[in-house]
Amino acid sequence: MDIIIGLKQHLNIQLKIDPNVDPRDVNPDKVLELINQELKTREQEVRAIIIRLSELIREMLNYTQLQEMVKNFLDNLIKKQDYATVLMIVLGIVKQLRFASQFDGMYWIKQLLDRGDQKAKNEVYNTLLEQAKKSGLRVYELLDTLKTWLPDRGLEHEKYSLSNEYALKLIIDYAMTAINNFKAVDYGVWPSKYPLFANLNDDNELAQIDLLVSWFFHPGMEYALKHLGEKTYHQLSNQLSQFKKALLEDNSIDNANNLKVIKDLKVFNIILADLVEIWFKILHGFDTKNTHPEVLPISDRLLQQVVLNSDRSQQTFFLRRWWLRQGLFTDEIRKISLAERAKRQRFINERKVILELHKKFKALAR
Repeated sequence: MDIIIGLKQHLNIQLKIDPNVDPRDVNPDKVLELINQELKTREQEVRAIIIRLSELIREMLNYTQLQEMVKNFLDNLIKKQDYATVLMIVLGIVKQLRFASQFDGMYWIKQLLDRGDQKAKNEVYNTLLEQAKKSGLRVYELLDTLKTWLPDRGLEHEKYSLSNEYALKLIIDYAMTAINNFKAVDYGVWPSKYPLFANLNDDNELAQIDLLVSWFFHPGMEYALKHLGEKTYHQLSNQLSQFKKALLEDNSIDNANNLKVIKDLKVFNIILADLVEIWFKILHGFDTKNTHPEVLPISDRLLQQVVLNSDRSQQTFFLRRWWLRQGLFTDEIRKISLAERAKRQRFINERKVILELHKKFKALAR
């Protein structure tokens, strides 16, 4: 089989090529140009063309001698830099062939992140994030691939590829989305319904927790969030800058240590501290006396890995932030009328969970 013949027969594309020329001698660029023209002139049939093209490629992949031709075909699409067409074809093929064992769709996703224009990168990244969301409790199958995209921990930030950076960013975006969609009634439920803690078992639970923490605490994470313009990071950064400016202009703060603490505040540490706090609550619920016994080794491992992957200044900041957080709950509890017993108890319980987190982490961080 040949891709030219296949396009004529399988896609029903009318190739305006000299009939006296052997299809095998046609320049591949000519094929790309013709496909491009067909997609633009037959917009209503684009989906059908993509499906047929995917079926053709699936069939070709069954023949070892044709697999390289498929690779060259898709690679040439990216080289052409007509990214609207590239996205249409490559993402369409990836979607159609995601279960074909011979087709490595993630390889082509990675190629588009590294080589596409900004619009292509944004669309591909959103597709990848959407795939993670739709993976549900099987999200680690996707993460196992994405972890191979992570940059070496000792690699200079300036040498990161864009797929390196997007792999770092994705875990933050995914975790926050999963938290936002997580129901309050499911906090403390075991087995957990939170995707990153679901499907943990004796064989893989500790390895998955280790992967999760090392990913979030990757030394290049903050750089990637800054460089890619992560929304939450920059919103917090602006708020923190204003907060620090106001504090530093406060003449009542004259203690050198307090001034240093204010100057050393980092947005990324706030994100990490709050994520760890929320994860602890998801695992334990809001009543630590009723924590499921199977949660304890997982929760302990989570905090142990946070200690191992953080430096002393981060650990000190986490403890301070959690202590401040429980203090805020104390203030709120005082404002709640005794008549509002349910609300008052809910705040008391949440404060206890934060205190338990603070206590356990402090013991590990010594």
